[in-house]
Amino acid sequence: LCKPHLSTCGLVEGCFQLPSSGVKTIKPKPLLMKLLQSAGAEKDTFTMKEILFYIGQYIMSKRLYDEKQQHIVHCANDLLGHLFGVQSFSIKEHRQLYLMISKNLVTATQQEQSSESQESEAYSQPSTSSSMLYSSQEDYKESEKEDIEDKEERLELGQPVSCVEPCVICQTRPKNGCIVHGRTGHLMSCFVCAKKLKKRNKPCPVCRQPIEMIILTYFC
Repeated sequence: LCKPHLSTCGLVEGCFQLPSSGVKTIKPKPLLMKLLQSAGAEKDTFTMKEILFYIGQYIMSKRLYDEKQQHIVHCANDLLGHLFGVQSFSIKEHRQLYLMISKNLVTATQQEQSSESQESEAYSQPSTSSSMLYSSQEDYKESEKEDIEDKEERLELGQPVSCVEPCVICQTRPKNGCIVHGRTGHLMSCFVCAKKLKKRNKPCPVCRQPIEMIILTYFC
């Protein structure tokens, strides 16, 4: 890109040093894929060198380089500028260029993780891994906070321990949280688990009716 008539190999080999690590085939994100296809690309996955080649082709065909300082690319009103999030850049700034391109790539690992996540959401399959029990780190922290609050509240309420069977949800605490809906109720869980169901707007696990209130039940 040092002279207008040079091929885009100059952009790849002369102006940009690729990492010395192994060559990986990577898939561009949709916006970058659109740009590469407009420059003549016909496949879905590329090496970094191939991506640089097609970006160079695109810059040359659109004449985005500065007439006087031809290592400067002006892309404020172009798809390339929207893609990189800049108005202009220099192809001599190798690290910046590499980072801008990398943000628009999907690695094989990311693709697998995305596929697994979508499949898990689509079929609602439970996972034995604790990292998959929560949709996000915020949900996990919120659950921990709720557990701490529940423990403190149990100490204050002095819940009974003489119920016949344990809670069907946690299998540890006694059944003392009556789930009330209309003129009936179901006693199948502890007060803590029943209160969580009510707080999260879940229906009664037995009859699926909306939960109106939770009553702490004592056995004599």
